[in-house]
Amino acid sequence: APQLQEEGLLPGDLCAALEQLIVDQQLKDIIQVCMGSNTTDIAPKIWRAKVPLPTEWEALMQACEEFRRIKSKLDLVERDITSHRAHTSAIFESQSRLRENIKALENMPQSPLMERYMRDLDLEEDQLIQTRQQIGELSSEQATLKESLMTSKAQVQSIARDYKETGKMPVLATAGASGR
Repeated sequence: APQLQEEGLLPGDLCAALEQLIVDQQLKDIIQVCMGSNTTDIAPKIWRAKVPLPTEWEALMQACEEFRRIKSKLDLVERDITSHRAHTSAIFESQSRLRENIKALENMPQSPLMERYMRDLDLEEDQLIQTRQQIGELSSEQATLKESLMTSKAQVQSIARDYKETGKMPVLATAGASGR
């Protein structure tokens, strides 16, 4: 629009109205994202950088930032759980191999190799216990974070709905009052 205005193809007041129309649509899109179910699109840092947000929207942006913080922490916990479960599987495979080796050496119970296998099996059993405990702790944290995330999402949706219903959301000039 500014380029069209510079070239004399678009009057200044029409250019300003067009720019406001674009901002209004961007704000409506933000409200739609906040009220929707696709949480990956909630991006308050990007919105702050790209869209001139009304100062009254600070509560919504803070709620969105809190949502993203909880979501990031939940993602990290879920990655840790996946990693620990993979570690548990690796321990099981190693223990299976050690048990086969121990069985093959059952006629030589006092051999240094048998002692080493037994020591390794004991160490891996300790690791397995520790890893399972960590998975349990992380699973508990995961459940708490999921609950917090649901609460945070509900708060974001509630604030966005309130903004839409109370008129803190722009009304497009072409849509009239029914655009709320």
